[in-house]
Amino acid sequence: MKKLMMTITLTGAVALSALGGLSPKSTAAEFRTAFEAALAEPSATNQVGITTALNTRGFWNIIWAQDSEVVAFRGEADEELARRGVGALWGYTVTFPKVSALHRARNGAEAAVPVRLAVARRLGCNALPYDISQRADAADIAACLAEAVTLAHNPEFSSIRDIDQFKCALQALAAKGIRKALRRQGKSFVTKDGVNPCETALSALNSALNAPRLAGTGEWLAEFGFADSFAVSLPPEAQIAKLRERVLDGDEELTPRNKALLYVCLGVDGYNVFVKEYNGD
Repeated sequence: MKKLMMTITLTGAVALSALGGLSPKSTAAEFRTAFEAALAEPSATNQVGITTALNTRGFWNIIWAQDSEVVAFRGEADEELARRGVGALWGYTVTFPKVSALHRARNGAEAAVPVRLAVARRLGCNALPYDISQRADAADIAACLAEAVTLAHNPEFSSIRDIDQFKCALQALAAKGIRKALRRQGKSFVTKDGVNPCETALSALNSALNAPRLAGTGEWLAEFGFADSFAVSLPPEAQIAKLRERVLDGDEELTPRNKALLYVCLGVDGYNVFVKEYNGD
């Protein structure tokens, strides 16, 4: 059985390539030349042909470019790609609004992740965990995390990476706000008799986020005033136990959906034990 390999991919995007020499620091003229050459390829008659031609030139590095002229050209490229029916990068609602809209219409993102998309639109950023985490408050992050956890059984949107990024964002915001949260409870955040109230509270949050089914997370968020609700919907424990055994027996593939389900429902420690058993370690 092959070892489990965790890879990071661009959410909803075509595969990226470093070929072609383009980088986020390339000029608008260089991106334009690569773009026009890609569209002129004989194979660029459909979405697969176009995205492959762009990928081999490293064109998608334009996503991270900051130069104003490159950003302006990115808008032109978005327009032209959408006109040709290219739909990709569903979460890049700001960076590639038209191309991503086509992708969302095809992959069902609007219905699948309405919370994430609504938060991103309200904040004016891409619907990606990192982008959202730079602007959202704890309540928004908690809502996005709950949605990501609940959608762990959705093959199209299952992502351990997204779940972890929302977890990290929530931990960071909690760390910033825990002193005020304690003060609202009439408690001190000052270390006394070797006990640091902030560390104690944050340790409890970390334990809840890493627990099977994120048990205790909603209670912690409510107790400290970070979010009023944290509702998730997951398969019964018996179903997860059966899935675990089927994967270990080779009767079911360890798909992204199954990875996310097991990661969430077994908890971090339980999932790590499962991975070691799966890999024969």
